[in-house]
Amino acid sequence: FELSREAQKNRGKYFIYLCIIIAIQFMFIYDPSIASAILKALFIKLIDANVVLNIYILQTFIWVIFLYISIRYYQTNVYIERQYACIRKIENDLTEISNLKIDRESAAKFSFLLSTPIVAAAVLVDITEFALTSAAFWIGVLASFIVGLIVIKFLMNYLRKGSFKIFAIYRILLGLLIFGVILFK
Repeated sequence: FELSREAQKNRGKYFIYLCIIIAIQFMFIYDPSIASAILKALFIKLIDANVVLNIYILQTFIWVIFLYISIRYYQTNVYIERQYACIRKIENDLTEISNLKIDRESAAKFSFLLSTPIVAAAVLVDITEFALTSAAFWIGVLASFIVGLIVIKFLMNYLRKGSFKIFAIYRILLGLLIFGVILFK
């Protein structure tokens, strides 16, 4: 979304530039001598040199800038619209997925499966720190495996029969306690 924000900022800048250039063009229509005098003074100030500029050269230069900024403005709008179309497609796809009826047990199994690659990667990253030949290490692995199976079985049974109300109450109370500790500390 950072690219989208950047594109929207650029679109705003291009729009302002276009408004300025259109105002300059109206100045040329209203009184070309005043407009050319203002632009000549601006050029002299910007490039710090005394340059003789013809009014037709100035208008041509302004039209070239106008066309360039118009093209950039159009490209930015197309880019933003493509992002919106992509976001709309993702939202529609997620809506279709969310309309599927998935029970809590299947969702829990899926979330356990999703965590498997992360746990495996964490083990592979830290495997050099383990003493693989130690009996204590293998007893710990076996105990973790057995306790993990028992906890997963308990949670799956709880999902089939129980409610999440107790967890919601627990989280609200814990949040209020933490908020109180931070507020009154």
